[in-house]
Amino acid sequence: MKRWADSDRAVHHVLRAADLFGSLRKEHHIERGPGRHGVSNAFYLYLRDPDGHRVEIFTSGLLHR
Repeated sequence: MKRWADSDRAVHHVLRAADLFGSLRKEHHIERGPGRHGVSNAFYLYLRDPDGHRVEIFTSGLLHR
């Protein structure tokens, strides 16, 4: 049960990061996302840092049994 709660909190952090970039008018740094990876089902957000490097913020995905 704790694993699912941790996963939900992580999704919230990814979405919050995208919201913060928009609020700060820095949405041009968002390259793709927020979205969901197909295989792992993890949420992601791709950003570009000031030097042009791609940075991915992501959740660990869902626990499959």
